[in-house]
Amino acid sequence: MSTQPEAADAQALPDGQRIALSPDIDSQISFAFHTATSNSEGRNSRAILNQINLNRTHPSRDANMKVMSMTRHTTRTHGRHGRKIQSNLRAAPIADPENPYRVQRSHLEKIELGKSSSSCKVSFVTRLHRNEVLQEFWCASWEEACVYQNLAGHPDVVNFKEQLTRVDYVNGSGRDTHTTVDAHVLLRDGSEVLVSVKYDEKSKRKSYLAEVEGIAAQCSSEVADRFTVASRYAFHPVFRECARKINSIRRGWDPDADRQVLETALRLGTTFTFKELVDTSGLFARGYRSAVRLLGDGDLRKDLLAPFAPDTICWRDSA
Repeated sequence: MSTQPEAADAQALPDGQRIALSPDIDSQISFAFHTATSNSEGRNSRAILNQINLNRTHPSRDANMKVMSMTRHTTRTHGRHGRKIQSNLRAAPIADPENPYRVQRSHLEKIELGKSSSSCKVSFVTRLHRNEVLQEFWCASWEEACVYQNLAGHPDVVNFKEQLTRVDYVNGSGRDTHTTVDAHVLLRDGSEVLVSVKYDEKSKRKSYLAEVEGIAAQCSSEVADRFTVASRYAFHPVFRECARKINSIRRGWDPDADRQVLETALRLGTTFTFKELVDTSGLFARGYRSAVRLLGDGDLRKDLLAPFAPDTICWRDSA
């Protein structure tokens, strides 16, 4: 049985100030943590994905969000143990127009739900692009399902896989061990991000952040380019609601309407409102759904913290 995460409560992140960890752990990695801040309008700080360079063309206006980042290397050398680690992440296959609702099952191949602590608690099914196959993601917790929904709803996320990547490291006791990262994300610019999903309290706990810092310090850029920690509340409430709508509507299939709405956008000029786009297409509800899909896929753009509202300003992607 598949479960679609609903929008999380619009819980405000607590005010905080910048906490600097090691500014230069080694020659390859720089690592910093920013707690959330709120601006005078009561908005949370910019969504965590913006801070890992996802929204490159039109960054959000809001301020810092928590992020742990690795400096990207152009050469991907191998991990601490010399073992070659490759994610082989690429875009999902294009859906079969004759059978667009076929689901590509999770690579984890769990047999049944909820029978042990290592089994799936939620099966999250979505498309990461309107033309791609439906994908299934096994989630060990509701928190993971919510974070995966937010990742899938970002226009610059090409693909991600759950519990795919193993990172070897030496723990604080000097023992060789490893961790399997919750999500390995491929971005539009070709960079890759490891995401550790934790519930909100633990995602801000200093002892856990120190533990992740130690893992990141030993993690080669062969594995990924950056490392971040997220809970569902690392994402702005408006972004969470937009991601919920994008994933819900992407489950549908209407390439003719998508093509017509995109052609409408090309005729409207450089910028236009969401309402102008839908009304000019003449497709009514189909036009609304297609506009959401096109914005979710990044063919059209809006501020990531703007809702799908009539007066929301949209523009064509120039990237």
